Amino acid sequence: MSILSTKVSWFKSTINTEVQKSFPISVFLNFIKGGKWKDKIDRLRSEENPTIKKDIKKTLPTVAFHGTFEYSRKATNFTEASGIIILDIDDLKKDEVQNVKQEIMDSFDSVLACLTSPSGNGIKVLYYVEPSTITKDNYRSIGKEIISRFSDYGDVDFLSITDTMIVSYDPDI
Repeated sequence: MSILSTKVSWFKSTINTEVQKSFPISVFLNFIKGGKWKDKIDRLRSEENPTIKKDIKKTLPTVAFHGTFEYSRKATNFTEASGIIILDIDDLKKDEVQNVKQEIMDSFDSVLACLTSPSGNGIKVLYYVEPSTITKDNYRSIGKEIISRFSDYGDVDFLSITDTMIVSYDPDI
């Protein structure tokens, strides 16, 4: 089975923790590339007011690219790892994002995808590891190990097992 056909959970918004459904990773990557949320993302990226930016982000759906949950987004409800560790590289100059994405894709065989963050000044990296090595208890330690490989690109963090990635728009994913 291809990693792209692996199902992951999605949620209506950043504040909604109830699982809506699970879809293959490829579906969400195609939504991000195809512009399903383009209008909201364009508004977010053009907004100067931090409070309004935060409010827009709260309305966007989120995806748990790292796996599936049953019922709600709680560590105890984590049911299956996809093998994806979600890395977050922040505070890049907007005109550097494309070059950094390309450099990461060229440099790391384990990177499934790089996409421009919803705000437009960062990158989300979907880093693949063997799914059988991930549990809800060790996801954090695996993430800590992987982020050290990306420190040259900017301020790098990773999402915890209960965090989700806000959807974005990136036709160059």
